[in-house]
Amino acid sequence: MKRTERRRRYYALVDKLTEENKFNRIYGYTVDHIVPKSFGFKYDIPAELIASIENLQFLTLAENVAKGTRMTPRGIENLLKWGYEDMAFVEQQKLKRVR
Repeated sequence: MKRTERRRRYYALVDKLTEENKFNRIYGYTVDHIVPKSFGFKYDIPAELIASIENLQFLTLAENVAKGTRMTPRGIENLLKWGYEDMAFVEQQKLKRVR
């Protein structure tokens, strides 16, 4: 299967699981994946983790657009909870360089 097709299926599964978690839009807010979907796909993190309640937050549209696909300290915390210590360490180092 081509990578683009795998990505499409992965994103669709994450979106479906996110909806199943009853995290619907509240007027004026969007659902944000703390560990981005693109990161999960790139590093083969199970869609169930990316769509989990602990990885979702409400942000205004402006905040969500500003965050983009960047990793945040909360995302690093999730990686550690999920057992991805090596990835968390690398992302932590990247954050330190940006500051």
